[in-house]
Amino acid sequence: MMNCPNCGRELRDGTVICPRCGHSIYFALKATRLSDVFYNKGLRCAKNDNMTDAVTALQKSVTFNKKNIAARNLLGLVYYNIGLVSDALKHWILSVSTEKGNNPARKYLDAFQRDQQQLERFADSLRMYNLSLAYLKQKSEDMAIIQLKKAIELNENFVDAMNLLCLCYFVSKQKSKALPLVENALRIDSGSVVAVNYYKELTKGKNPMPGSSSAGTLSRANVQGDLRYGPHDLVSSKTLLASENKKQFPLAQLACFAAGAIILFFIMLFYVMPLSVNQEKEKQYEIELNFSEYKKMAIEERDELNADKEGLTAERDDLTSRNDKLKRENEARDTVLKASKLYFEGNTSEAEALLVGINTENLTMEQIELVNKMSGVATPAPASTDSPEE
Repeated sequence: MMNCPNCGRELRDGTVICPRCGHSIYFALKATRLSDVFYNKGLRCAKNDNMTDAVTALQKSVTFNKKNIAARNLLGLVYYNIGLVSDALKHWILSVSTEKGNNPARKYLDAFQRDQQQLERFADSLRMYNLSLAYLKQKSEDMAIIQLKKAIELNENFVDAMNLLCLCYFVSKQKSKALPLVENALRIDSGSVVAVNYYKELTKGKNPMPGSSSAGTLSRANVQGDLRYGPHDLVSSKTLLASENKKQFPLAQLACFAAGAIILFFIMLFYVMPLSVNQEKEKQYEIELNFSEYKKMAIEERDELNADKEGLTAERDDLTSRNDKLKRENEARDTVLKASKLYFEGNTSEAEALLVGINTENLTMEQIELVNKMSGVATPAPASTDSPEE
């Protein structure tokens, strides 16, 4: 089951057109399926302690479907497992802000709220990491090493801090201290490109890559990351932690970032941009369809108004005709009354002149007889029934 991205109505499986608003959900279905594919890939990588590839796959999953709660909660767990607590909190908060019900992310956030000291330790660890970057820019490797050791002590799974400390050991020519550090980083994240490169440099390819151990599982401290559970939705919200300074990466990480940017470009080119274009086409088609409907409604309304106008015109003409007829009748009766008054007063000639041309069509028989009498017109007498004398 999924909801229409346009009106939010719940749709049955296999539905392509929303029955309420007529919106095509073909591309939304395609994006949802791609999101599920990347989620499954990220889940496999996380179970194999390959956190780097898991992050990449899960970020793609939530890009294609921002409401994929399982992917977002798992992405937070993966970030937490490699020491990026602020990123983990961000995704869990986004998840809870939309799905406030039975959401495993709520359990993770509650664990931090109950243990503020742990949250402060993670924040201090992040500040020390950023401070070590500043020391490295000043070519103060010794001070950077001190800060990074403290950062790892406060956040034991901070893979980025381990890789940066390993780099400091390389620069200060203390390679013997770097190998245990790299091995620990690879136990937590076997897919860390920087750690893999450092390990190959340190061992010259003689030793096999360290395997996974219990240090790299998704459950530690107060947060139990059960992979069977997944987050429950997304909406923008505030983050609890944010680093004040941007992280600066070694050359290998920059190369990895560039490769990721290229991959993202092709994803945008072949998936996101066509989706946007098709959405624009659908909107244009919808606008044209609405315009056609409005035009049709306007024409129908105009025809109805014209029909009403014709009916009112016919009714007006009928009333006018009846009014004229009544007017003529009244005028004829008034003329008869005036003529009869003159006639009975002895002004027969005036009465006869007044009755010239009178229309007797609308007069009664009595009035017609009176008019004929006053006009000197003899009314036909009834026929006699007596026989003549012989």
